[in-house]
Amino acid sequence: MIKLIIELDGPVLDVEPVYWAAYSCIAAELGLARKDRAEFWRSVRRGGGVGDLLTGAKPRHIQRFREGFPQALESDECLRQAGEHEGVAAELRSLYAIQHVLSLVTLGQNSAARQAVLDGYDLSTHFTEMTRLTGDGYQRLARLRELAVDCRRVLVAASSESLIKLADEAGLFAVGIHGGPCTGRRLTQAGARVTYRGMADLAEEITAGGRTLIDLGLAAPPHTSDMDPRR
Repeated sequence: MIKLIIELDGPVLDVEPVYWAAYSCIAAELGLARKDRAEFWRSVRRGGGVGDLLTGAKPRHIQRFREGFPQALESDECLRQAGEHEGVAAELRSLYAIQHVLSLVTLGQNSAARQAVLDGYDLSTHFTEMTRLTGDGYQRLARLRELAVDCRRVLVAASSESLIKLADEAGLFAVGIHGGPCTGRRLTQAGARVTYRGMADLAEEITAGGRTLIDLGLAAPPHTSDMDPRR
């Protein structure tokens, strides 16, 4: 059995609409034109600077964007735009059915709005708990370690560089999920052992007890008989 600690934003919820809503709101407040939506999301995922997101921005615009955009991302109105990744409910059910423990975490501040979105998509029932990893670095680290206490095998599935790095600091294996605001390359550079296109690929790997998990020490290797003459 594996305890899966899954990041909410990215692996479970499609947060591109949240980012676009927050971006649209702040761009309107600043009186600036928006970039093409697809181009905007590519820039976010690549980790582009604020200057890449704003057209015709002056220094005062950039400062106000840096202050306002993170706040907008955590607003009830923007978080309500979050979507459900296609097929994620079925993938979570398959993992739950084979008795894997599913724990949901978020690095965001507005857990109430996120919970409402989860309930709206009827996804909350698949998880034993939802934990908000907030506070300073030490507090986040301590809380993540608490989630792994008494668990022999723990795997963190994350779409943010911050959670990948936090898992590494906690001594936990972390894999990257492409469905969030970071490219697979950024997740790998942050320390992800391997990356998957989405929860469907990770669920398939886990249910099959695949080679990648064996190499990471999270699944037992195929049984070899004591009568095998090669031993």
